[in-house]
Amino acid sequence: MIDLFADASRVTLNADGTFDARIEAAWYQGRGAFGGLVAALILRAIAAKSGADGRPFRTLTCHFCAPAQAGPVRIEVEIQRASSAVSHITARMIQDDGVVAIATATRARARDVGIAFADRRMPEAPSFEATPALDLSLGGPVFAQHFDFRFAYGSAPFSGADRASFGGWIRHRNPGLIDAPLAAAYADGWMPAMFTRFTAMRPVATMALTYYFFTDFTPGLEASPGDPVLVTSRSDVLADGYAEQSNEVWTRSGALVMTAVQLLAVIR
Repeated sequence: MIDLFADASRVTLNADGTFDARIEAAWYQGRGAFGGLVAALILRAIAAKSGADGRPFRTLTCHFCAPAQAGPVRIEVEIQRASSAVSHITARMIQDDGVVAIATATRARARDVGIAFADRRMPEAPSFEATPALDLSLGGPVFAQHFDFRFAYGSAPFSGADRASFGGWIRHRNPGLIDAPLAAAYADGWMPAMFTRFTAMRPVATMALTYYFFTDFTPGLEASPGDPVLVTSRSDVLADGYAEQSNEVWTRSGALVMTAVQLLAVIR
């Protein structure tokens, strides 16, 4: 049985206020840990440090400074400012006395402003059950063993398409409830859209990743333990070897959970 994602992203509070965590080699993506796991560990540490206080996560920006290797890591969290409605927090992940990731986050109360709208719509796609599972055991990243991936729409990877847009269902094999750390892993777990324009595999690396959260992950999320999410993936720009990537995470009921924007470097 694959461990709960909460186990893989567990952090432990130290007496000095820092947090310890451990990265396993089974979560690798290329030369280091899967970025979605790094982000999840940072979210867990920030949540433990700042407390909920009615303030769900609204943003998280991670800069990946170096590949996080298998073994222990330390996370330092500092609350920079906490007003009556918004908390601004910074974090650093350190390994062997070197910084591997730095992050900023905001947590903020809901605001009753008398208006709300959601003009984005979930793409039409066959259901999770109606789409075949992808076999990524050969050539796929190591961390993919923990997830069930199902291609749902768009151009196939490495097909030389004229548009970088596709999407699919993703589910951790033993997920538990969907919370901010698991959603962050889902958002980064789907393949980069630029792969649809390539004709052969090219390694890529995330330099910076920003999440925007649109739910507080209460039962109103309308997702049950084990539910998959649909991840849309689009890339409109690749220049100087760097690509912009935009993802959306949707529940099967059509609720937009979060968006994620990242800058990816294409490796020569």
